[in-house]
Order: sequence, then C-alpha cells, then structure tokens
Amino acid sequence: MNPSNPLTRSVTRPALRLAAALTAVASIVVPTARAQVSTDWSEPTGGVSIAVDAANNVFTVAYSQALGAEMVVTKRDVNGQLLWNASYDQTVSTQWERAQWIATDSAGNAIVCGTLMSGFSNPVTFGSIVMKISKDGDVLWRNVIANGADGGTRKCVIGADDHIYVLGLGSGPPGYVTRVNRFAPNGSLVWTYFDADGIGAPINFKFTPDQALVIAGRGIIGSVNGYAKIDLNGNEIWSLGGVQSLTVGDVAGDSQGNSYVVHGDFVANGGTRIKKLSPTGALVFDHVYGLAAFRVEVGTDDRAVACGFPNQNQVGAAFIKIDQAGNLVWSNLDADGPSYALMLHAQLQLDASNDAYLAAGTLFAMAICKVDSNGTSAWTHTATGNFAAGFALSQHDDSVFVVGGLVTARFVDPAEGPWHDLGMGLAGANGIPLFYGAGSMVAGQPLTLAVTDAAPNAIAALVIGASEIDLPAFGGTWIPSPDIVLAGIVTDANGDWQLATTMPAGLPAGVDITFQAWVADAGAPANFAATNGVRATTP
Repeated sequence: MNPSNPLTRSVTRPALRLAAALTAVASIVVPTARAQVSTDWSEPTGGVSIAVDAANNVFTVAYSQALGAEMVVTKRDVNGQLLWNASYDQTVSTQWERAQWIATDSAGNAIVCGTLMSGFSNPVTFGSIVMKISKDGDVLWRNVIANGADGGTRKCVIGADDHIYVLGLGSGPPGYVTRVNRFAPNGSLVWTYFDADGIGAPINFKFTPDQALVIAGRGIIGSVNGYAKIDLNGNEIWSLGGVQSLTVGDVAGDSQGNSYVVHGDFVANGGTRIKKLSPTGALVFDHVYGLAAFRVEVGTDDRAVACGFPNQNQVGAAFIKIDQAGNLVWSNLDADGPSYALMLHAQLQLDASNDAYLAAGTLFAMAICKVDSNGTSAWTHTATGNFAAGFALSQHDDSVFVVGGLVTARFVDPAEGPWHDLGMGLAGANGIPLFYGAGSMVAGQPLTLAVTDAAPNAIAALVIGASEIDLPAFGGTWIPSPDIVLAGIVTDANGDWQLATTMPAGLPAGVDITFQAWVADAGAPANFAATNGVRATTP
C-alpha cells in the first residue's frame, strides 16, 4: 500500500475536525472485549533496577560479581527491541561495580548509581559511583568517591530541574552515616547532607509533594529504625531516630507537608505502626494496624497506603489505606489471592489514579500485584525470572515494565487507562518522534493529543483509523487505517505540537481508535518521519 501523501491537504479548526473524526471513526468500529493483563514481551536481560523515559524506552542496569567488571546499562524500546548496551570500562582488575539504581531525566538520559567493590571472595565496599549516560548510550560523565571509607550508594532520584539526588553511606563530620549528595546535570557536586542524629544506614528516600526529601534508615546493629526530612538545599527539617522495630521501615509525605512513618510494633507477632508527623516533625498520631507493613506511599488524595505481609509469620501481599486522621479506609490482607504467596517484596508505587502496585516474587517467577484505589484486588501477574527487583509504570499507556534477575518484561493492563503504545515509529533527523494521548476518553472530559521530538517548524498530519493495518509506507510502517487525516498541522520550534480539546459524545464503550502522526523531515528515508502508533479505547 502507498497511502496518498498525508501532508497535501489542509484543514481549519482542528478541535472541531477532531470531534467529527472521532465520531465518524466510531461508526466504523465494532467494540471488542477487553483483555486481561498479559505479558507483551519478555527479554533475557536481567537487572536490579528499571526506569522509562517519556517515550517509554526502557532502561535497566545490571552487574556481575567478577573482578574488573562494570555496571551495564541496557536500553530497549517500548516493544522490547534492544537499542544499545553501555558501560564505563573501568580497568582496575581488583575491583568491580555493584549496580544499585537507575533513573531518567527530562532529556531521556540515564543516571546510574552504584557501589565500587574491592575483592571477590570477601569483597569490601570501596566507594560510590554516579554516572550519566546519554540517550544514545554515551557516557557523559562519571563521579567516583573512593576514599576507602565510603559506604556506597543506595538509590538516586531526579528532580524537576534534572538535578540528581543520591542516597548513600559515607564518612562525614558526624562519622560514618547516611549521606545525600546533590549533583547538577553536568555532574558537579552542589551539596552533601550528612545525618547527624543517628537514623541508621540508608534504606530508602523519595520526593514529597511539598518539594522535600524524606529518608528512611535502619540501624547497622540492633532492631532500630530512623527517619529524616530535608529540603532540596540539603537542610534538615526534622529527624526521628531510635525507633524500635523488628522490621525495616519507610516514610512518605503528603501535599500539606505531613509525613507518614511506617515501622513494626515492637512486640512479638506485633502489627504495624504508622506515625503521622507534622511539617515540623511533631507527632500527630501513632496507630497500630493489623499487618506487617514495611513500605508506604501517599496518593494524590493525601491518604497513605501501606504494604507488607499479612503478619510477621506469613508471606503474601497485604495492603491497607488510612485517611488523614489515621482511620482505616480499607484493608486487603490477601491481595495476591490463594494462588500466590508473594515474598521478596521489592518496591511499592501508586499511579495517578491511586491504584497500588507491588513488585515481589515467588522464588521462581517475578510478580506484580495490583490493588485498585478502592482496595479491591485487581490482579497478580507473573513472568519467569526469579523475583522482581523493580518496576516502572508507563508514562502514557497501559504498560508496567518489570525487571528481575533474569529478564526484563512488559506487562499490559488494558484496564489501566485507555492509551496503548504500539511503537513502530520511523526516525527522522531528531530520532523517532513521539505521539501520545492523555485523558479518560470519557465524553465531555479533557482530551489531549500531542507530538514531541519531531522536526522543528515542520508540516505534519495526524492519521486516525478504525483499525490497525501496519503496512509499509515511506520506509516505515503506516499503522492506522487512513479513515481520517487531519492535515495542516505545524510543529513549533522545538518540534512539538499539541491539541487540547474535549472528548465528543456518542461513542460506544469498547471502541478502539488508532492514531499516528507523519511529519515532513528531510532526515527521514523518504522525507517523512512517523511517530509511534497509539491505540485508545473508550471506557
């Protein structure tokens, strides 16, 4: 098939034309039954951490305990295709690099933190590593703290300004304590925070909605936890040490500046304590709940979700949600159901709808357990590959990307939003342009269609189809049936275009509509670049 040139027509009032187009396409489409969560792909690249960029490219980092070895970063596209592997060739034959965490910045670069190890049969921690790798796989910079008294890194997070925050253990004025470093995007050190109040070795840290960082620690000896909150300039806001607990803990913040601290009740077969602290660190409440939780996140509704085991003597996936006064909103102590007994809990996240996701494992498979925002068990899905070391939620579709010791996989959850990324874009001078949609696809609700990373100031056309045809065109793949073409689109100086409108009425539930944009681009094989395809489904 050679579709007619999509850029030769012109239209006005794109929002009105879009509404008519969606209604017209819907009249062609036959609603289809919604599928259950499934594994879209699984690739034999293991790792300890995973992240995605705005285009849903997937980054993982792995390591080998072998003298002279280094951390290896792998990038795959949304469909699992390998794009590159990258590492820094460290040449010290008595050392090796232990990977800890990976994150991405606004430009699609990967930031990796790790620990420099010395020796093999009885290795010791020798230093900390922070490294930035470009979206094309080039090492942009690498910082190493290796003074023989450095305890390595634990995690890194990226701020809205692309500054990098790294949690680790180091030797400072207070001694050998939890440390946070802030690096500028160019790798220069901005500041270092050392815990002076004895919260223990670093376990986790995260941003809070009021633009701060909360930190959870654990004593190197003894059953004791500690917690702290610092601002983004490295100043301590509050600290809470000496919290007796038989389990590790966690902390998260709400939009009002309050913090929710989780730890074990310090009695035999005890439950979970959740302490709410005010913005200044004053105790608001301290309640006990009937599970053994050791992770907590706060949703956009300012309510905390805690997760762990049903009790201290039983594996599985148990969740509770509390309101701002500490009242139990719901409890689900068997979220993974009778078919699983999840253990090795690795990571808890909430999505924009406040659904909760837990990465865990069954020893023989990695697993994600999802609980809807109302406390109902949504699904537990597994894939071969030990336990899940971590996961990342899609930026704009129904994907959950998960990595374990043996594989990286993409789970597709059709119930999680209407947008599904089909991939198959065609690169131009700036690489593959990205198309994405945002909105519930509910009549009368906001709807956004956008193109990014295309050629600047370029003519483009949006193709909307009632089906997916995947036929060759212009050196790439024409994804939607060309039922409607909105031409006359022009990208801005950054190569972006956006249309904000409302979803038209009259579309039945379960309708699939496919989108793709084609852009005039002299750097493309036939002077046209193409975005990824996206399929949207009406609820």
